[in-house]
Amino acid sequence: MDNTVNNKEDKYNIINYIIICYFLNIITYIYLLSLPVDNFISILASLFFLDGLYVEYFLIIVSTFFIKNKKIYLSLILLFLSIQIIQMFSIYYSSGFLPRLAIDNLNYTDLVLNFLNINLLLIFFIFVLFSISILYLLKINKYFTYFFISLSIAFLFKSNQFLEDVVKKENSYKLEINIDKVYPIYSFFKLFLSDSYNEKTEKFSIHELGKLKNLGLELDLIKKYPLMKNNKINGIKHKNKNVILIFSEGVSARTLAPYNQKFADVTKNIHDFSKQSILIENYYNHTAATYRGLHGQLCSIYPKYGGSNVWFYDETIKNINYFCLTDIFKENNYNSFFLDAHVDNISGIDELLRHIGFDEVLSATKLSNNFLSSEAAEMETYLSDAQLYRALTSFLEKKYFSKNGEDNPFFLALYTAQTHAWYDVKENGNYYQDGKINVLNTLYNLDIAFGRFWDYFKNSNYFNNTIIIFTSDHAHFQENSYIELMKNKNESDYQKLFIDAIPLIIFNPDNKKPMVLDAKYKTSIDFAPSVAHYMGLSYKKNAFVGRSMLITENHTEFGIANYDNEYFLIKNGIVYTDKNSEKHIKTLDLVKKYIKYTQFLELNNRIFFPPSYKIDVENP
Repeated sequence: MDNTVNNKEDKYNIINYIIICYFLNIITYIYLLSLPVDNFISILASLFFLDGLYVEYFLIIVSTFFIKNKKIYLSLILLFLSIQIIQMFSIYYSSGFLPRLAIDNLNYTDLVLNFLNINLLLIFFIFVLFSISILYLLKINKYFTYFFISLSIAFLFKSNQFLEDVVKKENSYKLEINIDKVYPIYSFFKLFLSDSYNEKTEKFSIHELGKLKNLGLELDLIKKYPLMKNNKINGIKHKNKNVILIFSEGVSARTLAPYNQKFADVTKNIHDFSKQSILIENYYNHTAATYRGLHGQLCSIYPKYGGSNVWFYDETIKNINYFCLTDIFKENNYNSFFLDAHVDNISGIDELLRHIGFDEVLSATKLSNNFLSSEAAEMETYLSDAQLYRALTSFLEKKYFSKNGEDNPFFLALYTAQTHAWYDVKENGNYYQDGKINVLNTLYNLDIAFGRFWDYFKNSNYFNNTIIIFTSDHAHFQENSYIELMKNKNESDYQKLFIDAIPLIIFNPDNKKPMVLDAKYKTSIDFAPSVAHYMGLSYKKNAFVGRSMLITENHTEFGIANYDNEYFLIKNGIVYTDKNSEKHIKTLDLVKKYIKYTQFLELNNRIFFPPSYKIDVENP
């Protein structure tokens, strides 16, 4: 058997086959990205926006002249097309190419790689093969070749004056879609490339340090621990009150009634809670997903890594010293607990929380045994929101926090999981109206569970001595059903990004009237120092990147967010990225450099000094 592609006929057939795939790929991407094709200008602009796709297909065609072995070449094409399918599948479910978050959270692949979606994938494959076969039988391959050549000529004249309107329209797509260039293959392999800071070659100039300070980001490069600083904040003196901190999975502020009346009948109980509380507006998540969200908020850093793989298997990260909100509570004689919805050995969140200082972390398994009469987790791998709130109520009723006879105040945090992207409630949950929209179902279900706890709390002995903080680990992920909901609700300012305004609602029995405060686009990087300041908790030194939102002079021009290799600036309710903003590109580059440096410090254990470190008061 001849395994070479030397003859012209073989090359011609292979090239035309690839061109047909390219044409089908273009149509698919135009559909997935909702690119307009209503006139000649928009059609051409869409093709220009997809020029990265053209480049990758062109390189595959060129490779036919260098790879002679047919088996190797066909294997290359199969790999190429497989990655294309993965990326298109990712765009369909998340409006973007496969993110590093997916690699870090492989234990959540069942959210998209379930039976239904695999069948859809197979149907798509069959459709592609069927379409190619029909096109080949119709002998119109040459027209695709002509199309490919014409497109090449169009790209050559892309910068010409007569195409100015086309290029202008193409650039407008970048504001709507967080994809700068459509390079599916490059974007896939980029996931596995290192993006770290090199202390020997990358230096901060005095000008850069000054600009960072204006952004609220400080560094003292003379110190071995450049983020270390003295605490000079006088608190507001709510010390000795108990604190219950609720992290609700992936809840954006725009989906809660206190922030958006379009959801008034979905989250009535949370709305009732907010009427007796301090409501913080224009407050954004600074990172994602859950691991970074919890870690970053409690320790006020931009964590390098997230996901169960790191916290299960990487011993290096478990040797890093952090200074977190848990440490501040501990210094002020609080007992700390965390209630995690996950069952044992499913998530590395428990390992993370123990490492950053919680006295005791109670997984779903322990919560079930101690507070739910050994009920099985209704969601199989995690407790439903109703179960977790019932466990919280039982925890308080049994005074588990004082099991050793201690009368210290407690800091109790919990994480509810059922509002996760793609999730839905099950038969024993609460459906919203006809139950057709999973996002509304899970929000409604969360609200009912919270409402039952809130009713208990208002009539309990804790009402007068306990502060409740309701927030989220991060914004809701841009899953396709969520994007559709945003369209139906006419949320015109919604951007298909993992960064958005999140809730921050604080109930304090000392506050006699509800209050609304404007965070002015600050982010959850400021959560830990703000809570410590609000509580009046004393601490001598810290390594917090963020600053207390309660100090007016700390308000800066931008909010800053990061996860993986994505960097964001938040200003006036708009989230800017290096893909959608040329105006802020220099600031984004500096932010990227700063965050990469803090993550370099983290991985080299230079965030906070170890207990044995000898402190020089003037130069720690």
